[in-house]
Amino acid sequence: MQKKSLKRKTYRLLLYFLFINIYYSPAAICDSFSNHLLEKEQPTKVVPWFTGPLLAPSANTIPPGHVNVEPYVYFMAFTASYDNHWKKVSQPNVYSLLSQTFIQIGINSFMDFQIVPQMSYQFTQGVRSTQIGDLPLSVDFQIAHDLPNHWRPSAKFTLKMSCPFGKYQHLNPSKLGTDGVGSGSWDPEMDLNFSKLLSLSNNRFLSMRLAFSYIIPNATSIKGLSVYGGSLDTKGTVYPGNTFSCDMAVEYTLTQNWTLATDLYYTHTNKIRFSGHPGILSVVEKPSSEQISLAPAIEYNWNINVGIITGAWITLTGRNSSYFRSSVTALNIYF
Repeated sequence: MQKKSLKRKTYRLLLYFLFINIYYSPAAICDSFSNHLLEKEQPTKVVPWFTGPLLAPSANTIPPGHVNVEPYVYFMAFTASYDNHWKKVSQPNVYSLLSQTFIQIGINSFMDFQIVPQMSYQFTQGVRSTQIGDLPLSVDFQIAHDLPNHWRPSAKFTLKMSCPFGKYQHLNPSKLGTDGVGSGSWDPEMDLNFSKLLSLSNNRFLSMRLAFSYIIPNATSIKGLSVYGGSLDTKGTVYPGNTFSCDMAVEYTLTQNWTLATDLYYTHTNKIRFSGHPGILSVVEKPSSEQISLAPAIEYNWNINVGIITGAWITLTGRNSSYFRSSVTALNIYF
C-alpha cells in the first residue's frame, strides 16, 4: 500500500510539472519573440562625426594606444597692417604657404603627447624662401569629461613649448623677410580648453569649444636683421611680450557627413622690449598689439575616424598687427 501511495504521489508531481510547462512555455516563447522584435524596431543611436573647427583645439585627450594625425595647409596673403588706431595701412603683399601636421599620441587614460612639425614657403616682390619652422611640443591632461544631460563640459589642460628651429636672425636683406619664420624663443605656454556636445532634434548636434592660451616667451639674443626688425649691425636681446588668446568655436551637423563650423579668435600681445645696439635707422621695440579674426569652414566626414575640413581665416580688425586673408584645409585621421 505504501508503494502504491508513493507511486501515485510521484505521478501527480510529474503531471503537475508537465501542466506548468505546457501552460507557461508558449507565453515565455511569445514574450521572448516580442522582446526580440522590439529590440529590432528600436532606432540605432546616431553618433556625430566631427573633424573639429579650423582653430580651436579639442578638449579631449587621445586614448592610450591611439593616434590622431591632422595635416594642415594654409595659403595666407598679408596685404596690409593695422596701426595703433585700428586703421589699415597698405603694404607690399606677402604670400605664405604653410604646412603643419598635428600628431597626437595617447599615453594613458588622462594624458597624451602632441608634436607639430611645420614648413613654410614665402614669397613677395619676386623673391622667395623655403624654411623649416619652429617645432611645437605639448603634453595634454584631461581634467573633466563631458557628461550628457548635464552642464559639465570636457576640460583639458596643456603645457606647451616650441623648439626654436626656425630661422629668426641673420636674415638676408635681399629676401625681404621671406626667410624669417622662427621666433628664437622656447615660448612656454599654458592652455585651458573646454568643449560641450549638445544633442538637438532630428539627430542634429551642436559642438561648442572655448580655448584659452597664455604664452610667456623667454628673452632672445639677436644679431643682424631678424624677425623682430633691426639691421645688419643690430646686436642685443629681445624681450617678446606675453601673449593671451581666446578662441570660441562651434560646429553644427547638417547631416552625419556634412558639418558647418566657425571660430572667433582674439589675441593680445604685450609690447616687445629690446636692450643692446639696435643698429642704424632700425626699430626693434614694438608696442602692444591686438587682433580679432574669423574662420568659417565646412566639413565632410566619411566616418567617425576620417574627415576633411576647408574654409577661410580672415582678419576682422586689429591694432599694431597684420591684416591677412587665408584659405585653410585639414585632413583628420584617427587610428
